Amino acid sequence: MRRILVVALLGYCVIALAGCVCLKERIKEFLAISTGDIEDSRDRAIVRIVDYDYDSCYRKVEERLIEIGSYIYAKRKDLIAVYISQKDTTPAGIFFKEINGQKTQLEIASPATDTREYLADKIFSVFLEK
Repeated sequence: MRRILVVALLGYCVIALAGCVCLKERIKEFLAISTGDIEDSRDRAIVRIVDYDYDSCYRKVEERLIEIGSYIYAKRKDLIAVYISQKDTTPAGIFFKEINGQKTQLEIASPATDTREYLADKIFSVFLEK
């Protein structure tokens, strides 16, 4: 009887923990701060390698997003997630990957093609002004 109780308790714990993982993403979706759509659209991202070190590149992109009026709702070391503006809440993200000390790969991802192209145009224009 004791073994059945222990197995049942462990089973309950596993199910509860698995549910919490899903719950966390659902809460983010409810609060409109989920990056799931952006990460799912990453395979269609516009990719460029720029001649800037990782930190300078990240800083320039962040400054440019503020300049164009985008709303930054999530930041990680490898991602800045934004809404294009306060009114246009189409999600988009800029993924960063260090290639070497002086080169960084940028990936502009969004579920919407026009948003992805608009953001890529605005972001990559900053790096042409070198």
